[in-house]
Amino acid sequence: MLTAHDSPYGASERLFNALRLAAALLKQGEPAEVRLFLASDAVYAGMRNQLRPDGQYNVEEMVRSLLDAGAQITLCQTCVDHRGLFGAALIPGVRIGSMMELAEWTLSSDRVLGF
Repeated sequence: MLTAHDSPYGASERLFNALRLAAALLKQGEPAEVRLFLASDAVYAGMRNQLRPDGQYNVEEMVRSLLDAGAQITLCQTCVDHRGLFGAALIPGVRIGSMMELAEWTLSSDRVLGF
């Protein structure tokens, strides 16, 4: 399980690296269950049709690719609400979850990495 907190675009590449690691895990020989819980400004990564800065990686394409490969991607409900994004258009397959769900994922995961 991976958690990320930074915005999709800007000075930090933490979210970008979390998405890259998730993709690498899904490409390993043994099937891996990959779950991403996006909190704080990372919730923006789950939104459709974002304008991205010139020359930047395309977060929406990365998220869609992960979902197509079987990853589960959940956005923190409180963080979505706090940013006024309730009802925003999500990338199909991205869902909204709670801290209780994050707690359950944490307890049931072999490894948890935070970005």
